Amino acid sequence: MDRASWIFRTWRLELFTTHAGKNIAIFDIFKLYISGYALNVILPAKLGDVATVGYLKMKGIIIGRSAAIILQTRILDVLSLILLSVIPAFILFTEKAAPNWIRTTIVICLFVAAVPIGIVVIDKNKIISGLLEKLGNKFSRKSLKLVVEKIKDAYDAYHEIVLNKKLLVASILLSLMIWLFDGLVCYTVSIAVGAQISIIVVVLAVSLANVGKSAPATPGAIGIYEIVYRPI
Repeated sequence: MDRASWIFRTWRLELFTTHAGKNIAIFDIFKLYISGYALNVILPAKLGDVATVGYLKMKGIIIGRSAAIILQTRILDVLSLILLSVIPAFILFTEKAAPNWIRTTIVICLFVAAVPIGIVVIDKNKIISGLLEKLGNKFSRKSLKLVVEKIKDAYDAYHEIVLNKKLLVASILLSLMIWLFDGLVCYTVSIAVGAQISIIVVVLAVSLANVGKSAPATPGAIGIYEIVYRPI
């Protein structure tokens, strides 16, 4: 099952790279993705994502578009994890309200995931892109001008990704499958060790714990991931 989640991860990234106009071999996409994932386990602050941007740049995708792709995959991860946690939380807490920390986590993460997408939807005429271009023209230093230019490239690429409805729907579905299979892996392990845990509880715990990993605090989110399981 764990292999299946990586199939969906690779497939999702392949959708974005194809949309970027690059036909990268599936195995190459898997290698660059899992390399970035491995670095995230070792290094803090999601530095593996920076490496993945670099890998995509080596494959011919400009830095701005590469950054937009990685950003969107992270946003989709948070969005899909929250969507997967809502139904189990509703089932488990039908007779009493869910703990405040669960409700707060769901609301905050929904907000975080919705804001970037919402900005793009509202800014259909790319007003922000125009403002960034004007800002870049005001700088005389090449380094500052280059930074603003890369931010503008990333925003333009992200704008294009979000407004592509077919790509957005497909990537959301793949993201849901990624984390659903991660939950099933955990459930399978619990059965193997003889733990009597409901699959509903497992899906909720895995979803919320992986949302916790989104915070770039420790290498591999060690401690953050495990502590979420304890109160559930």
